[in-house]
Amino acid sequence: MVVSAVQNAGAYKRTVPGHNDWYYGGGEVAWTDMATAILGVPIWRRPGQTIGVIENGIVIEYIWPATGDVSGSPILKISQGPKGDKGDPGATGAKGDTGPAGADGAPGTKGDQGIPGVKGADGAPGIKGDQGIPGVKGDTGAAGTKGDQGIPGVKGDTGAAGTKGDQGIPGVKGDPGATGAKGDTGPAGPVLIASDAEIQVNTSTGTDNTKAVTALGLFRWWKNYQPTLPQTFTSWIKALYFTLTPLTTPGSLIEGSMWYNIDLFFRESTFTNKILKQQNNSAFTGTTNRMLSTSIGGDISASNDIVEGFNLDSDVQAAIVGATYVNGRANLTNLPAGKYFYQGTEYCPPSGNYIYKAILDNVAVRMQIL
Repeated sequence: MVVSAVQNAGAYKRTVPGHNDWYYGGGEVAWTDMATAILGVPIWRRPGQTIGVIENGIVIEYIWPATGDVSGSPILKISQGPKGDKGDPGATGAKGDTGPAGADGAPGTKGDQGIPGVKGADGAPGIKGDQGIPGVKGDTGAAGTKGDQGIPGVKGDTGAAGTKGDQGIPGVKGDPGATGAKGDTGPAGPVLIASDAEIQVNTSTGTDNTKAVTALGLFRWWKNYQPTLPQTFTSWIKALYFTLTPLTTPGSLIEGSMWYNIDLFFRESTFTNKILKQQNNSAFTGTTNRMLSTSIGGDISASNDIVEGFNLDSDVQAAIVGATYVNGRANLTNLPAGKYFYQGTEYCPPSGNYIYKAILDNVAVRMQIL
C-alpha cells in the first residue's frame, strides 16, 4: 500500500518517511524516474531546485541551474564521496588539563527569504470545432396498401308485381267547331326609315318605335360606337372568351389592363403581373422536390425561377469549385452571364471533401467534410 504525504490548507506535513521538500521526490523519498520528475516539477519551481531520482535502487540527485534556461532536464549534482572506513583506535593519550570554559556562541543570522516562484504561462485557448455536416433527409415512407374490398350486400327479394288497373271508359268525341270567317285585308302602311342621328341617339328615353333600321344604318352606328383601347368597363362583361391581339403589349397601361405577349399579363396598380401557365412553369410540373424563389412583392415574377435544393447546373458547379475562398467564403464573380447560385441551394461534388452552400445569391461558403 502506498502512503503519501498530507497537504492541508497550504501547509505540507509528512506522514511517512521522506524528504521535507515535496518537489525533491514528489511527496516520496525520491522520484521513480526522470520523466515523472520533469512533469512533476513546474518551471517556476525549477531554478536551483534539487531532485532525487531512484536509479538502480539508489537515490541519485540532480539540480537545475539557479539562473538561465530551466525548460530542459536537470544536471547531475556533484555530491560528497562515500565515507571511508573507520581507522584503528589510537593509543590512549595522557589526560590533559581541563581548559577554561568556552564563551557562549553568537546567535546565528536569520536565513534569507526564498525567491518567489514564477507564475506559469496561461494555456493557449482551445480551437473551435468545425461545424457539423447537415443531416441527410430521410427517405419517403412506402405508400400504404389498399384495403380489401368489402363483401357485396345481399340482393333483396324482388317485389311482387302490381295488379293491372282496369281500362278506363273511352271518352265521347265532340263535334267539330264551326270555321271562323276570314277578316278583310287592310291597306299597306308606309315604311319609315330612321336617320343616322335617330339611330345614334345616346339616351334610353323616347317612344319612337315606328321607324325601321337598315343594314347600312346599323353599320354606321357600330362604326360610331365601337370601343377604342383602353376601354374602361363599369360592369362585368360576360362572354364565352376574350380575344386580345397576340404577341403585343399595349402602349398605355392602366390598372386592370390585360394582354397576351408570350405569356398572359394583367396590370394591378403600378405592378405588372404574369399569370403562370402549367405547361411552361416548373412549379406545376416535375417529380423532384422544389424550392420557390419569389420577388420582394411576394409573387413569382419573370426574374425569379423555381430552383432545386441542390444545384445541378454544370457551369455553376465549375464556377463554385474554381472560386477563390477567403476564410471559407467566396463571391462568385466568375459565373457565366445569366447563371446564378441561388440563396439556400447547395452543391456537393462527387469527389473531394467540401460541401458548398449559397448564403446569398452568388455568395458561397465552403464547409469541409471530415
